[in-house]
Amino acid sequence: MLKKIFYYLQSNDLEINNYQVPELWMNYSGNGIFSTSFNDFYLEKIGEILIQDQGRNYKQSISLCRNELHGIGGDWSYHAQVYNAFPRFTSAFDHSGNGDLKDYFSANHRIKKTGTFLKMIAMLPYLKSLGINVLHLMPITQIGKDGNRGDSGSPYAIKNPYQLDENLAETAIPFSVEEQFSALTEACHMLEIRVVTEFVLRTASLDSDWIKQFPEWFYWIKKENANDFTSPEFSKEDLKQIKNIFNGKGEFIAPNESYQNLFVLPPNKDNIELVHGKYYAKTERGEEAVIAGAFADWPPDDLQPAWDDVTYLRMYIPQDAPDNFNYTAYNTLRFYHPELALPENRNQALWDALTGIIPHYQQKFGIDGIMLDMGHALPADLLKEIIEKARNIDPDFGFWEENFEILYSSRTTGFNACLGFEWKFTEHEVGLRNMMITARAQLPLPFFGTPETHNTPRISHPKIKKQYYTLNAFLPSCIPFIHTGYELNEKHPVNTGLNFDDLQLEFYKNYNLPLFNAAALDWTANDNMVEFIQKIALLRQKNKVWIATGDERTLIIHYPENSFGNVIAFERFDAFQPWKSILVVMNINLNQDEKFFLELYGTYNNSYQEYLSDRLYSFEDHWLSTELEAGGILVFELHKLI
Repeated sequence: MLKKIFYYLQSNDLEINNYQVPELWMNYSGNGIFSTSFNDFYLEKIGEILIQDQGRNYKQSISLCRNELHGIGGDWSYHAQVYNAFPRFTSAFDHSGNGDLKDYFSANHRIKKTGTFLKMIAMLPYLKSLGINVLHLMPITQIGKDGNRGDSGSPYAIKNPYQLDENLAETAIPFSVEEQFSALTEACHMLEIRVVTEFVLRTASLDSDWIKQFPEWFYWIKKENANDFTSPEFSKEDLKQIKNIFNGKGEFIAPNESYQNLFVLPPNKDNIELVHGKYYAKTERGEEAVIAGAFADWPPDDLQPAWDDVTYLRMYIPQDAPDNFNYTAYNTLRFYHPELALPENRNQALWDALTGIIPHYQQKFGIDGIMLDMGHALPADLLKEIIEKARNIDPDFGFWEENFEILYSSRTTGFNACLGFEWKFTEHEVGLRNMMITARAQLPLPFFGTPETHNTPRISHPKIKKQYYTLNAFLPSCIPFIHTGYELNEKHPVNTGLNFDDLQLEFYKNYNLPLFNAAALDWTANDNMVEFIQKIALLRQKNKVWIATGDERTLIIHYPENSFGNVIAFERFDAFQPWKSILVVMNINLNQDEKFFLELYGTYNNSYQEYLSDRLYSFEDHWLSTELEAGGILVFELHKLI
C-alpha cells in the first residue's frame, strides 16, 4: 500500500503548492518552516522510507517477518524506545500559514491541517532520528459524538472498535483510511519500528454502533434521571470494607436501593431510536430510557465528575435474574461480585466481539502489540482469552498494561510492560532519586520511563526534562518513552486527568485541550531538545545489548560528596564486562552551580571525555572533582582498570 501511494503521487501532480511543513520533519536541525509542494514533500519522505525495503511482507508484524520470539512473547519491549503519538494532534500543522487548523482547498483538493496517517508516515524518519523503535498510537478507532466535549471528541469515546477514525485519512489522495493506516504500518516495519495501538475494551461511546444491535450489552437508566446521574455513594464504614476487596479481604456491598432503581432492563432493539445523535428507548415496562453515562469506578469515592461521552459495557448478565446487578458500580465493573462473575453469567456474545478486535487489527494491518487501557479491570477469564487469541496469531505479540504499579501478577497474566508510576513523582528531586532506587530492584517487567503522559501536567523546566530523559535512557528495566511534544518542550497538557492541583484545573477549565479539540504542537519552538535526545539515544543504541536489561548487579548508585546533597549519580555497567560502564552525574539544583567530589575505583589518574560536551575531565587518584552548573548533566563512557 505504501508503494501504491508513492506511485500515485509520482503519476499525479496534485498542484498543491506552498505546502508548509516544519523543518524538523525534513530532517533539518532548525526550528523553522519549510515551504514545498504536497507531492514533493510526500514523495521525498516516502522515498526515504522505501530505500529501506528489503522485500519482506511488511503487512505482518516485525516478529512474524523475522520469525522471532522474545521471552514469553512480546519481550522485545525491554529494548523498546517509544514515541507516544496522538495522530490527529502529533502530526497537525498549519500548512497554509494562515494561523488556524481549518481544512483548506487548493487545486480542487481539500487539504487537512489536523493530523493524518499520511503525515505520520512523513514524520517517521524524524522519529527514527530520536532513536525510536516503537510507535505507540493512542486510540485511532471511530469516535462517537454524543456527549463529546470540544470540536473533535475524545479518542477514548469509541463508536466502533472495528472501524478506524475516518478523520485520520488524508483527503487529498484517493485512498481510504484503512489503506492509509496499512501504509503507515508498512512504513514503520520498513524502518524497523514496531506499531503498538491502544485499545479500550470495557467502555464505548454513548452512541456506539453496538447499542441498536445489542442493547443488552449496555446499562440503561430512566431518561428522567439521566442529567443528574453520578457514581453511587457509600458510607465511611462501607467504603472501608469495599476498599479492602483490593487486598483480598473486605466485603462486597451493593449501592443503595434508590441508586439501583435508577436503572432499567435493556429495551428491545425495535424500540430504540437515534434522535439528533442520541439513543432513546422505551422498555417493555413502558419506561423511557437512555444509556447510562460512566464515571471513575475506583476508588468508589473518586472525586472525578461523571464522564459524559462514554458508557460501560455489561460483561455479565445473571441468567436467572436479569434485574440483579443491573447497575454500574465497582462490583459490576472491576472487582466483580462472586455471585455475578460466574461462567454461566458471561455476556458471551460481547466477549466474542471483544476478543475478536485485536486479531482483526493483526490480520488486516500487522500491528505488533497493544496498550490495553485498564486491562487489569477486565474479567480475568476475558483478559486471558484476549491474550491467547492474539498470541495464537503472533506468538511474539506485545501486551502493554495501563497499570500504575509494577506487579508480578501483570507478568504472570501475560503483559510485557506497564505504564508504571514515574509520572506520579511531580517533585523533581524525589522523582529522580526514587526512580534510581526502584530500578535497582529485580522488577517483573519493564516500565515506561516518562514523567508525563497524555493525562498529566507537562514537565515545564527544560533542564528537568533533560535529566529525566537521561535517567530513563540508562536505567535497567526502563523503557524510554517520549510523550508527544516532550522533545519540543510543549507546555500545555493533552488532558487534565491525573496529578493536577486545583489551580491548574481552574486554569485549564476553559482551555481547548487537544484530547477533545483540534490542536497542534509548536514545531517552531526555540528551546526544543531534539538534538539532546538524538545524542543520548545514540549512546543507548551503541550499548543496547546490556543497557535495556539488568538489575541491582548492573546498577550502582553513587553518593557524591556535596554540601547540600544536590548532586546525584549512578553508573550502569555490563555484568560480563564490569570494567565498561556509563556514568551519569546530575545537579538537581536548578538555581545554583554545585561543586562535588566523586570516588570511582578503577579510574586512577585517567582522563575521560564527557559525552555531551566533549570536554576532557581528569580523575585524580580515582576522584572526579569539579563544579556542575545548575541543572547540569555529565555523561561518561568509562573503561576502568579493575
